[in-house]
Amino acid sequence: MTRLSVLDNMLLLTLDSCRFDTAMRAHTPTLDSLSTCIPCHATATFTLPSHWSILSGYLPTPISRTLLAGQYDRIWRSSMARKSDYAVHTYFDEETIVAHYVEQGRLVTGLGGVQFFDPKPGNSLPALFPNFQYVGLASTSSMLTPREEQDLPSFVMNEALTHDLLGDAIFFAFANFSETHFPYSIPSTTRRWSEVSEVLEDYLRCQSLVRSGETARGLSVASAGLLKQMQVDALEQVDKNLGRLFSELERRGRRTLVIVCADHGESFGEEGRLGHGHPGPEVTTVPMWVGRVGV
Repeated sequence: MTRLSVLDNMLLLTLDSCRFDTAMRAHTPTLDSLSTCIPCHATATFTLPSHWSILSGYLPTPISRTLLAGQYDRIWRSSMARKSDYAVHTYFDEETIVAHYVEQGRLVTGLGGVQFFDPKPGNSLPALFPNFQYVGLASTSSMLTPREEQDLPSFVMNEALTHDLLGDAIFFAFANFSETHFPYSIPSTTRRWSEVSEVLEDYLRCQSLVRSGETARGLSVASAGLLKQMQVDALEQVDKNLGRLFSELERRGRRTLVIVCADHGESFGEEGRLGHGHPGPEVTTVPMWVGRVGV
């Protein structure tokens, strides 16, 4: 059992619904500065169980053996797990890594963008955090309303968390980015909203058919292609916003281990499937980047 240094600040970011092939198509210089993109198996096919797994220390599993940040077989591993020769960044004794870092006395904060992170009764994920901010859509009807940059979790994280994370306290921070989740409504798509809104409405109509047991008939190849490109655009927007945060962390000399991964992917008509919550390869294969900022 290898126990390595745990002096890093920790930044855990999830790209909701982001496919691996989206990550391969997108221009992501900020994320690629952490590491090459690692193809991984998702631990679940929709947000709630996947994030419970991630926040319990079980990240998506690399398809091929990969040393994360060039050093670790695992970032987190429960002390209750069987003994192994894994190189592990942090062993923890609590039920979740959030509880571990709270117990450790770190500044612990979270931010979420999809409705499983809305801190309302019955939502368990935000309740894990002593401090949590929800930056999400007010209702499903809001999905067909364009958003501006100030409505995006990655932008809000820069505005709200930068001040907290650049103080003297060692931190564990988490953010769930809904930009890559349907409806992918970042500012670059609002400029062609008249074109996009019809495709989004078709997607919702086709998805209702899928849930009724039919296939995703009616979603054209062109519509599927536009939806994929919108997710690519959304990831590039996240990368741009992360660039600002990483630059500030480096300027302040904050040594931070950053883990960025998707919770699951998304179907855009493959074999008649739409959305997620099923084991299609486009849902179960996700990207991950792990590296340090401010070394």
